[in-house]
Amino acid sequence: MSTHKILFGDSREILPTIKERIALVITSPPYYVERGYESYLRSEEDFWDMVTEVFYLCANVVEPFGKVAINFADRFANSATMGRPMEILYQDHYDRIMRSCGFDLWARIIWDKVKVYDNASQHLAGPQNKTGQMRVAPNWEYIFVWRKNSLGKPPIKKVDMTDKERVEWTDSIWHFPSVSRNEVVGGSKTAKFPEELPRRLIRMYTEPGDLILDPFAGTCTTTKVARDLGRNSICVERNSDMKEYIQEYLERKEGHMFEEDSTVTYD
Repeated sequence: MSTHKILFGDSREILPTIKERIALVITSPPYYVERGYESYLRSEEDFWDMVTEVFYLCANVVEPFGKVAINFADRFANSATMGRPMEILYQDHYDRIMRSCGFDLWARIIWDKVKVYDNASQHLAGPQNKTGQMRVAPNWEYIFVWRKNSLGKPPIKKVDMTDKERVEWTDSIWHFPSVSRNEVVGGSKTAKFPEELPRRLIRMYTEPGDLILDPFAGTCTTTKVARDLGRNSICVERNSDMKEYIQEYLERKEGHMFEEDSTVTYD
């Protein structure tokens, strides 16, 4: 029987209260794009300070040789932000943070989002791009995995990949589509990653009964997949307006999640 905690609040306040040992963190931190839900951050520097503190706190609860998998993309900065349009690489930011937290970069995955050009970036092929200033559709994101630097030998996990999956997932370019439609909740668009993303990571790096954490949970897709795979989970979401949506989302397909053998905490 698996247990799942949905905790509402700031991860910087909630993570120090977690006593369990985490086998795997899967998360996609918010992007600092100056939207309403970022009103608690005064600047991009504040944003990176917040991200750094969250991962320092994650390091305190991740088990020896445990993993932190971060899904992120580079940033397109417009003229209003930087004075001119440009793209800003985020890889160095995250690697610097994770190394300072005691983690080694373990795997780099390029997620090919499949037909993102057809679905979302048709305007880039418009006449305005025939001026010698061509832009291209970023049809990928990153999934970087860091492993906690620990003494001794790493544990042997009873992972449940098939042999076919083990071979296919060794390829560092993963091909599966992104979520085709993100709903708006409380005035902000949800930003789900597809269920295939945590499904692969959970089956690669954990065994049934392990505990998964997502400190930037959003719609709690990590919990949904962890439950389906017989793992336990803790998800932390800052926006309590998401509660009703999360309940509906988790119950949407496989039946009712909130049974007596499941633990859901709202904080």
